[in-house]
Amino acid sequence: MRRISIGLMALALLGAACGGGNGGGETTDTLTMVDNEFQPSSFTAASDTLSVTNEGQVLHSFTLSDGGVDQDVAPGESAEVDLSGVDAGTFDFLCKYHPEMTGSVTVE
Repeated sequence: MRRISIGLMALALLGAACGGGNGGGETTDTLTMVDNEFQPSSFTAASDTLSVTNEGQVLHSFTLSDGGVDQDVAPGESAEVDLSGVDAGTFDFLCKYHPEMTGSVTVE
């Protein structure tokens, strides 16, 4: 009985270590800008529309590095970003006003 319990624990740990495997972090359709960071900074887009909220004190943008998307979001405001024209893949994004603010999004 003890061997079965140890075997089941090993399988559970192996499954937890492997995770979801999508490589894009969590799946979400919302992104928050706070101070000089994106939350989450790595994610898989849950749909073709991404809701971006700026909870910071200054103007930020959600800008794909390849230039396919560029959306400014004023402090205390939200914007809808249309990802329907973006090909499937993983893309880097940044705030064009604060280039140290970076992340990656996976579009499926």
